[in-house]
Amino acid sequence: MSWKALRAGDPPEVGPYRLMGRLGSGGMGIVYLGEDGAGTRAAVKVMREEHTADTAFRHRFHREAAAVAAIDSPRVARLLAADVDGDQPWIATEYVAGPTLYSSVATGGPLSGEALWEVARGLAEALCAIHDADVVHRDLKPGNVMLAADGPKVIDFGIVAGLPGMMTASGVVMGSIGYLAPELLTTTRRPRPAADVFSWGLTVCFAASGRPPFGGGPLDALLYRTVHGEADLSGLPGPLRGVVAASLRKRPERRPDAHRILTQIAATAGTAAADGADADVALPGGRTPVTRLRAAGGEPTPTLPRERRATRRPRQRRGVLIPGAGVTAVAAAVTAAILLATAPAEPPNAIAAGGAAEGDATSPHPAVP
Repeated sequence: MSWKALRAGDPPEVGPYRLMGRLGSGGMGIVYLGEDGAGTRAAVKVMREEHTADTAFRHRFHREAAAVAAIDSPRVARLLAADVDGDQPWIATEYVAGPTLYSSVATGGPLSGEALWEVARGLAEALCAIHDADVVHRDLKPGNVMLAADGPKVIDFGIVAGLPGMMTASGVVMGSIGYLAPELLTTTRRPRPAADVFSWGLTVCFAASGRPPFGGGPLDALLYRTVHGEADLSGLPGPLRGVVAASLRKRPERRPDAHRILTQIAATAGTAAADGADADVALPGGRTPVTRLRAAGGEPTPTLPRERRATRRPRQRRGVLIPGAGVTAVAAAVTAAILLATAPAEPPNAIAAGGAAEGDATSPHPAVP
């Protein structure tokens, strides 16, 4: 994995980390590759100097650090260290060596077979841990999924919701065009876990097809299709298609939660393997697919979900997110406020954990936010 060289004015070190290069940048901060005295590498997000006096920006850094610290899962990049109160706030998270799901699909084509199942399963596991911590990610998308050696990992908690004080300063919903749940565009309710479930379904659709699930075109048309249209489910195998379709129901209360999705994936993956639906394909990270285990005399063993913990739902706090005056009005509002990843700034070859902060556009995909 490569990174960009440091620029004049970049700090040589931050906290215990010697900075080796740039991984990405955006409107809120710059993400560096750092290494501490023990040789542990980290993705170090540093707030831009012009924002250090802004209490709202500092609050977002607090939120992100608190969210990542609350989550314990191998499917989520972990927090290593942070200083959100110093003169130059920074957050260091696990460095994930690997491509984003977006860049992997863009260069190698859509996923199929066990590789696709593993991404779907791994992201569902991540959402279980995120939601069990009373956090809503709000920006799950192909550019925020790393394909590490041990499976997919979710990164970038810059616009999380669910912890105390998770409203944006402007009161406008934040997210990425094409991967937002419809209720975030048409209601004033706070983002709930069901919004992440919708984004999970769209991300799996992209992994299977290599295309934006709601297509492209003008912003208002894309938002209209998000609210009223159907996502592109082509490329999904039959058993997985049913799980994804349920996650994309327009009414959030009708979607399964992440734990239910994980249970369904375990059951349907076993059925697909028994039917021979999974081809002999390489997995992300080079792991052995189910069919190879069978050929070697072993029994296919789908990953089973962990025992479900009682999910604590974040308390709903009311606030104005987007005026509910129709899709045209929504398009006008979000044009200036949503993360416009269609115009990325300085796209890196691969994004490590702790990528873009809120409002950043560091994802390496010009066509898919």
